[in-house]
Amino acid sequence: EAQRGAVGALHVIFSQICSHPEEANFRRVRRDHPKFNQDIGQYPGGKEFLIAAGFQLAEIDGVPSFLSKEPNLETDMDRWSEWFDLLKATLQILDDHMKKR
Repeated sequence: EAQRGAVGALHVIFSQICSHPEEANFRRVRRDHPKFNQDIGQYPGGKEFLIAAGFQLAEIDGVPSFLSKEPNLETDMDRWSEWFDLLKATLQILDDHMKKR
């Protein structure tokens, strides 16, 4: 049950990013946020999953965060496409996992 909640929370994060990649708020996950730690951060592999999906450790306005940094679409379309393809592939993995449950 706990794993299902973690997968569901990750699915929400990646669905929001894929639906609105330009929205910086969806691409930032506060590492100290109680909801993140309750849903994802407390489980082995939760934080590592974000890193594997391209998130970076960052500090934004003094807040430790995971950040999926969007490449500049206008100046580097290839890099942006790779970034977005990784997000979509990650979402597909989460979708597939949720369908098995």
